[in-house]
Amino acid sequence: MAWVTEWLGPLLRYDASNRMPLVPTLRQFFASNANVKDTARKLYTHANTITYRLEKIESLVRVDPRNVAATLPLQLGLKLYDWVGCETGRLGTEPIS
Repeated sequence: MAWVTEWLGPLLRYDASNRMPLVPTLRQFFASNANVKDTARKLYTHANTITYRLEKIESLVRVDPRNVAATLPLQLGLKLYDWVGCETGRLGTEPIS
């Protein structure tokens, strides 16, 4: 769980306290093969909004999600997050034992 907390914790905390869905945006961005226009279409929003969210993600985790070679930690974090069923809302706000 440390991996998920390290890489997704800042995004999960931001999502919990703001009205900007960064984790769903990141998930769809990867599912759309890093295509901003396709991500925007699938999330029913403007491409500029997706670009802004990606920049926000980069500022929080210090990894540019548009640089595919550097996104393995984020992609792995999302997979682990899904795999362990982290719907408890605890992740990123307190350690998980």
